[in-house]
Amino acid sequence: MPVDGFSGVPLLPVMGILCTVINLLFRAGWKIAAVWGNRKPFMKQAIRERKRTIMKMRRVSVCLLLAALSITLLLCGCGQHDSQTTEMVYHVYFGLNDADTGKQEVTTDDASSYIRSVIESYGYGYTEHRTYGAYTENGESKGNDTLVYMLTFVEEENVEKIANEVVDHLNLASVLCQKEEMPYTFYAGEEKQS
Repeated sequence: MPVDGFSGVPLLPVMGILCTVINLLFRAGWKIAAVWGNRKPFMKQAIRERKRTIMKMRRVSVCLLLAALSITLLLCGCGQHDSQTTEMVYHVYFGLNDADTGKQEVTTDDASSYIRSVIESYGYGYTEHRTYGAYTENGESKGNDTLVYMLTFVEEENVEKIANEVVDHLNLASVLCQKEEMPYTFYAGEEKQS
């Protein structure tokens, strides 16, 4: 339910109360006009005054309704923070075959340990996936163990530095880096949010 940013009050009940007040004012005005108009409406002056009063009350009611609607539309976004935002996410694929031999020379565990230490030395968090993939070289498909790291909240230049450092140390031919803008939301549980 939308909440305005000033008082933390849900907007729908506030709008309901505001519309009820406007409706009561409008009805009270009609009753006053009817009572006032029933006082010997024989004179043209009294009839004209009654019509003017009714028109004024209609204008005031419409103005109040428009003001309430405008205030609601203006305040509906105040203080709200979109809980879903976007961030650049990098998926870096480290195929573990050696660039010179074409075979895996380093164990997956050793490669994982080294890559993790490099990423952590830059102060970044990551998600690691252990997969198996293949690439084509000279018309021949070559499979290899692959470590995929999802890096979020990082600068692109640092992703390149991390990749180059790992390529040099593990003697890899190249690293595939995929970049995409992704929406994300953090969930902290209801107890932690209050």
